[in-house]
Amino acid sequence: TLMDGDLTVTPGARLDTYKMDPNGATKEDGTAYKKFDESNVSFNLGALYRINSDISAFFQYGQGFKVPAYDLAYLNHDNSVYGYKITPSDDLSPEKSDTFELGIRGSVEDLTFSAAIHYSKYKGFLATKLVDVETSINRHTGQEAQVLVYQYQNIDSVSIKGLEVAANYYVNDNISVFANAAYTDGKDDNTGEYITSISPLSG
Repeated sequence: TLMDGDLTVTPGARLDTYKMDPNGATKEDGTAYKKFDESNVSFNLGALYRINSDISAFFQYGQGFKVPAYDLAYLNHDNSVYGYKITPSDDLSPEKSDTFELGIRGSVEDLTFSAAIHYSKYKGFLATKLVDVETSINRHTGQEAQVLVYQYQNIDSVSIKGLEVAANYYVNDNISVFANAAYTDGKDDNTGEYITSISPLSG
């Protein structure tokens, strides 16, 4: 704590160690699935400044580390009857990120509120990609149909930014009314394409 207790700074570090072994399982073409053996140290720094007894501002910087789960790396799911299939990924890497968040929260009489903006930069962002379109015969209808083939892949560089706001008003001791909204926007930095896996505008 600093500035007579008005400022609280919280540093942190986290160690992740992750191992995943397919135990000799192979893909349909006979090639082996990838083994994973990853370790990473992530750092975090948070700060909370008390503007007065009712309102505080906060800032946070955090590093993220996400190893692809077994279903992302090894999943082979053929659902052609519904027009899609998922093929195993050849070489997924861990996803790393740097996130900055700035916000304010507090209360004014019977109203509490919070608002924050955030910006994240990802390397190796894990996402689903359309890699092929096949033609198949639907076994139920006997008709020819297209099958979309998806695969989990890493996107080299992704930027995601957003805004969140919330408010809660206490009408009396038994009833309160609340509202919130969140907006997120994310793009592939190399192609400019939007990232479809992030949440849309909600409230």
